[in-house]
Amino acid sequence: MKNEKSYTEMMKAQAMSRLQERESYLFHLYLDMFLRDVLWTHNEQLLRKDIDAALDAKDYEAFQSATSALQKHLLAYGS
Repeated sequence: MKNEKSYTEMMKAQAMSRLQERESYLFHLYLDMFLRDVLWTHNEQLLRKDIDAALDAKDYEAFQSATSALQKHLLAYGS
């Protein structure tokens, strides 16, 4: 006797496959959002450190450059 699946078993397997695909998509979506947020926060912290260093060194040009970069960073990501 052949080991064939019934129509009901095939439909259950197909439904489970679609559910796993959706869960995988959501997992990757959330992971992408998380990593983008981590990268954005890291870049913001680096720019703020550059601003602090420029202020400590009383370097007007470096301060202007870092401040401009931070403003662009904040505008680009809507904060």
